[in-house]
Amino acid sequence: MDQLLAVVLLVFNGFSSTADSGHLFGRQEQRERKQRIRMSLQPALTGNPASMLLRTPLTFTKTGTKPMARKHSKHGGYQDLQPEEDEAPAEIPACWLCGRPTGTTIVWHHPIPKSRGGRDVVPMHPICQQMLITQFSNSELQRHGMDVEGLLADPAVRKFVDWVAKKDPDFNATIAKKPR
Repeated sequence: MDQLLAVVLLVFNGFSSTADSGHLFGRQEQRERKQRIRMSLQPALTGNPASMLLRTPLTFTKTGTKPMARKHSKHGGYQDLQPEEDEAPAEIPACWLCGRPTGTTIVWHHPIPKSRGGRDVVPMHPICQQMLITQFSNSELQRHGMDVEGLLADPAVRKFVDWVAKKDPDFNATIAKKPR
C-alpha cells in the first residue's frame, strides 16, 4: 500500500511540475488533463485506505508556493483580542480644551499646526476642535502654542466652553465661522 501511495505521489508531483510551466498547455487543457488523471487513479484505489485521500477533490498548486497566511480567521477570529477580566479598563483621556472626559470619538489635535512645525498632539472632542479651527487661524494657534489658558482667555472660546460643559461627551453640532 505504501508503494501504491508513493506511485500516486510521484505521478502527481510530476504532473504538477509540467502543468505549472504554463507554456505547454492552455488552461482548459490543464483542467482536462487533471480530470483524466483523477479519473484514471480513482478505480485503482477503491477499497484501500489510500483511496480515502482521493475521494476528496484534488487541488494542484505550484511547486514551492505556500498559501497566504491570515492573521485572524475570516469568521470570528478576533476573540483573542478581547481584554481579559483582570485587566483594568483603559483610562479615558480628558479633552484638552474643555476638560470633560472624551466620548467614543477622540480627535488628536495639533495645538501648533503641522504646517507650522507642530508635532505634539492632544485629545479633544470633535466639537472642541471645530471651535478652535474656526475661531483661530494657523498663525494665531502657533502663537498660543500649548498654552490652553491663552485660548480660554478669548471671550468666544470661554463662552463656548461654558456652554459645552453641560453637554454629553459625544455631543456634536455645527459651529458658525468667525466673521472676519
